[in-house]
Amino acid sequence: MQSSQDQKKTFRSRSFFGIPRWNNYIYSLSGVLLQWFPPFRRYQVLGTENIPPPGQTLIVVANHVGESDPWLVGSILFRYRHRVCWFTYHVMFDYILMRKYLQAREEKLAGWIGRALAGYTAAFVARFMMYIITHSDAIPVDPDNSANPLNQVCRFEAKKSFEEGKCIGIFPQGGINRAQINPGYLTLARRYNQPILVVHIDKENVQVRIYPLLNTGDLKQHTPLSLEAHFLSE
Repeated sequence: MQSSQDQKKTFRSRSFFGIPRWNNYIYSLSGVLLQWFPPFRRYQVLGTENIPPPGQTLIVVANHVGESDPWLVGSILFRYRHRVCWFTYHVMFDYILMRKYLQAREEKLAGWIGRALAGYTAAFVARFMMYIITHSDAIPVDPDNSANPLNQVCRFEAKKSFEEGKCIGIFPQGGINRAQINPGYLTLARRYNQPILVVHIDKENVQVRIYPLLNTGDLKQHTPLSLEAHFLSE
């Protein structure tokens, strides 16, 4: 079994952190899509006055309603010169597992032609998504197993991101439209003395609402239930 130090080296070499501006290109492209691509440009962004000035590190906590959420929220904050590194489910870094997941979904949703081509399309999409994810400062995490040594590496990467002036993005639901809220974001905020910026994506009303910043003092009274009210209320 690899030591945590070896895992850190392996992860950093695999995730291409040596290309520091690639994340900027992705968020710039997402910003263009927000303005011109119909599924994105419909979103009305509320509460931008709550975004702190550039240079302040923080933890972005958002609900998860679709695959494009990291780019949607990240591109909004990128306009205000905040670069977000998202905690990402570790399966997204494994080509074989991601391909199997995508193929199973394609076969379930598509017709007979789609099912016949599912293996090829899943392979292409998995390769493309892995390329984007590993080049966009994403940090692998295992929310289903707190004992996984990968989570220790995740905390190391979060600390390094804060030191580099970046923000950390977390979906505490741990997946798309899950009902349960994982309070790990509070532990991370208290550990590294970081404020929390709550973002709510309202897919039904096509809105993104940004709430006032929760500073360290506010976190003492904060619980996951207050986030649950934002995330799960329609």
